[in-house]
Amino acid sequence: MNRYEEKYKKIVNELIRKDFSELGGERINVVEIQDLTNWSESFSTKGVDNYYIFMFKKVRDRKEKALKGQIAHELCHLILNYKDKNLVASWWHLFKKILSFGFNTNFSRIIETNADKETIKRGYSKELIELKKDWLKKFGKEKIKELGYSRGYLSPEQIKSYAKKIRRW
Repeated sequence: MNRYEEKYKKIVNELIRKDFSELGGERINVVEIQDLTNWSESFSTKGVDNYYIFMFKKVRDRKEKALKGQIAHELCHLILNYKDKNLVASWWHLFKKILSFGFNTNFSRIIETNADKETIKRGYSKELIELKKDWLKKFGKEKIKELGYSRGYLSPEQIKSYAKKIRRW
């Protein structure tokens, strides 16, 4: 495990201890991988007897608050999309997600919006906003509209509005 994976794993353990107790008995591996695209920065899935969060090298220097938002979002994917599924169903979900993301379909919009909303429900709206601000700096407003918000990720304004609506602000 390299020092970045250790850093990510420390955040995973902290988040699980504080706000993701249903993952407490699960084995979650955090693996740093080579950047595959300009846009993607992380993803998660279920393995044979454990879960995986894959972090792309490009997030190594991300500030901790934004990194917590990103990892909380991935933990929400594990809970919402993989926790109660068998391995075949989990891999089918990941396959559909990859295809959907490439073609920008309704499936990707639903799962990303749901993961962002669950992240907010668990009290990580400010961390999620920091992540989105980091994306804006990194990719610019037009690219974020095209690759982020059009795929279901909530904007900082939507995050704040939803957090206020459910009284998590």
